[in-house]
Amino acid sequence: MNDAAVTHLDLELDGQHSGPERVRVEVQQFLGPHGLSERALYAVELVLEEWLTNTLRHGYDDPAQARIGIHLWLEPDEVLIRFEDDGKPFDPLVEASPQLPNSLADARPGGLGLLMIRKVATRITHERHSGRNHLTVGIGRG
Repeated sequence: MNDAAVTHLDLELDGQHSGPERVRVEVQQFLGPHGLSERALYAVELVLEEWLTNTLRHGYDDPAQARIGIHLWLEPDEVLIRFEDDGKPFDPLVEASPQLPNSLADARPGGLGLLMIRKVATRITHERHSGRNHLTVGIGRG
């Protein structure tokens, strides 16, 4: 079967330390044959890294217990990524954007992941039901 004919990918991440890297590699292999722009590939990788890292870090008292579903599919103009987790309730759509520092000297590491996701996404939706967070992020293919 032609790899470009496969238009969806379903993965599960557990709380193992190597999990996000495994997901990143599988997503790159899945997207490779689909001719996405470098910008789109970068945006997908950024969203995966930021969301998975922060879900593991902040969504669970014990990250080893994490089970995160990652579902990717292609539409004509977008790559859609859906994350499903049973971590702490968190709706990124109601979170305020962080206050940006006035200077480089005032800057501190971290805290900008959600802002970066918002900047690269064409759309973001969130639902919480059945004890699970469901976040969908769209990224333009061009």
